Amino acid sequence: MKTLLACRHALALEGFRGSDFERPLGARGVTDCINTGKLLHSRGTKPCSILTSSAFRARTTAHLIAGQLSFNESKIIEEESWYLAPADTWLRTIQKLPEDTETTLIFGHNPGMADFVHRIQRTPDYISFPPLSIAVIRFNLDHWGEADWGTGQLIEHLTPT
Repeated sequence: MKTLLACRHALALEGFRGSDFERPLGARGVTDCINTGKLLHSRGTKPCSILTSSAFRARTTAHLIAGQLSFNESKIIEEESWYLAPADTWLRTIQKLPEDTETTLIFGHNPGMADFVHRIQRTPDYISFPPLSIAVIRFNLDHWGEADWGTGQLIEHLTPT
């Protein structure tokens, strides 16, 4: 059994005048990350790996949540190609996860992350995917390489309150 938490970055700062890639989180986004990390910790979430887009708002989201999960932040994998990545990129990414990885978190951006969550489910019900949405998806698979469209089961959909 494999578990994937597919996450959209938290709420970014409005009115930022720099590049989209460097846009930071707003105050609410930071607070939501800390609270969501605490919630995941209280539920016993223990990721084996955390992967994130290297865009500033996504990696900040990943690091803030990792801190609440006591995950070694130096082990977070950041990749520029996951910035605004389409669903197919995320599928190929999880298919390459090490087999001893039971639970992983991925952090990215819409529309690719929402599309990925929609397509990976066995029953592809559309779900809204606002900032800091987390889809908890389980796979009844022995190997990540067997993951494909329609092979996951959406267990839960979390959003900040």
